[in-house]
Amino acid sequence: LTMIPNTNPDDYVGNESCKACHENQFKEISKTVHGKIQNAHWKNKVESCESCHGPGKTHIEGGGDKTKIISFKNRTAKENSESCMTCHSQTSAHAIWKGSKHESAGLSCLDCHSAHHSPATN
Repeated sequence: LTMIPNTNPDDYVGNESCKACHENQFKEISKTVHGKIQNAHWKNKVESCESCHGPGKTHIEGGGDKTKIISFKNRTAKENSESCMTCHSQTSAHAIWKGSKHESAGLSCLDCHSAHHSPATN
């Protein structure tokens, strides 16, 4: 895993901060592999939510300002898939996304998959 480019490590606040306002999403993602993502190089702060949505500090300080966090709703298919591929390109099963029929058709990973509802495999 790599930290989201152009972010300050001190701006990551941890999952418990997200849970305060997003309890339902927190419950769902905590059952998934994505909910267990942690990277020690990020000061043990960057966990599931912030690994995809980016650092939450300014979002929280802005009273939940949606422009201060990565939301996947109004992004292009390419932008969404690039976010997924930040990690998933490191596995052989997903490394063939670039130039695939799905990408060429303008689809995003999120057209078929949900990071919030993907069941844990262990």
